[in-house]
Amino acid sequence: MMNNEKLIWSGKNFSFDLTDKPIIYSIVNVTPDSFYDGNERNLEIDYIVNRVQADLDNGADVIELGAKSSRPGYEDISPEQEWERLKEPLEILRQKFPQTVLAIDTDEAYVMEQGLQAGADIINDIDGFDTEEKLEIIAKYQPAVVSMNNGRTEFQYAECVADEFPAFFQANTQKLLQIGLKKENIAIDAGVGFYTGDNKYDALERIKSTAKLTQLGFPIMVAISRKSFMTHIFDVPVEDRLIPTLLFEAKMIADGGRILRVHDVKATRLLIDGLKIYQEH
Repeated sequence: MMNNEKLIWSGKNFSFDLTDKPIIYSIVNVTPDSFYDGNERNLEIDYIVNRVQADLDNGADVIELGAKSSRPGYEDISPEQEWERLKEPLEILRQKFPQTVLAIDTDEAYVMEQGLQAGADIINDIDGFDTEEKLEIIAKYQPAVVSMNNGRTEFQYAECVADEFPAFFQANTQKLLQIGLKKENIAIDAGVGFYTGDNKYDALERIKSTAKLTQLGFPIMVAISRKSFMTHIFDVPVEDRLIPTLLFEAKMIADGGRILRVHDVKATRLLIDGLKIYQEH
């Protein structure tokens, strides 16, 4: 896929060889208003620990904590409130599961720094590390990162996703390399499901960008789990979004996607294992 080069994603405490094998990156919401599983229980430590244990048992490779919803129309909260939700769960998970790779989903510099100090391995920013403050923190701690183009600002380089993405991510990853990250520390995300403009099929265009993005040589995150485009475009009821999730994930894996950011760990493990058997026979 990568001109016969290995595709590695690594941080200070982990290294994944993604050349031929996807990994499962589990979403654990520490917020009551997530688009999929928003519930007050998400703020309870015992519930969080049990959820993480179940996901690890079912084959998760990374656990990501997110304490602020970023769905279209989300209600913003302060960085201090976001960190207050994250602080105890992150510290407890770091102690209880010391070998587990832990990520934080945040677009706030303050939360990034607090999380890295508390032992997070990965920072996932939906805004692509778009401020000097964020870049200074990433330069200081040198974590692994996921950088996204979420489509909530105007295109900078072209008028369509197919032409915008190669230029955007070329510039975006170069910025991260210039502050000291290595290529293998950086993954990129096409930002499916964040766009709020008039193009009804934006999500599909972003999904279809996967193969082209692999040419940049960075691991591609597949982050489509149960997202609303499945209802808006295909009229799939909310409760039935797992099936199209798995179908599109399989397509994106075939196109080179390697980091599956999901709500349904067990079903995703069955998908990956099934594809492997198919490919080997």
